[in-house]
Amino acid sequence: MKIFEIKNRGDHRGDSFELPQECYHFIGQIADLHFATFFPGALRGNHYHLKKREILIFQVADLIEIFWRAPGSEHTQSKNFVGPMMLACLVEPGWGHAVKNPGKLPIGQTALCSRPYDSKDPDSFAWQIT
Repeated sequence: MKIFEIKNRGDHRGDSFELPQECYHFIGQIADLHFATFFPGALRGNHYHLKKREILIFQVADLIEIFWRAPGSEHTQSKNFVGPMMLACLVEPGWGHAVKNPGKLPIGQTALCSRPYDSKDPDSFAWQIT
């Protein structure tokens, strides 16, 4: 899983962020887009996707902790980040991932997915990595 900070190209009017071309090459066609908020103390994830690629974009005002585990591994890795910042995570199929908000301010998330959500053909499977 690749994690990187998205450069702020803002000016006196406010912040402005754009994804690098690498993200568009990674995801291919965007088939699903969804948004979430992580309140302080919240943990989301602890799952993997069998088929879809996912770009998770986080707007971090305070703190964030990101967890990931490679397919077939028993070792979870994690990294803490201190905001304000915008982060992107490129999640390959099979990689377990979870995100925690240890801070005092909400975290915004946008997720871009290579496959649409389909309740008749689920692609999200629980994997307790934290």
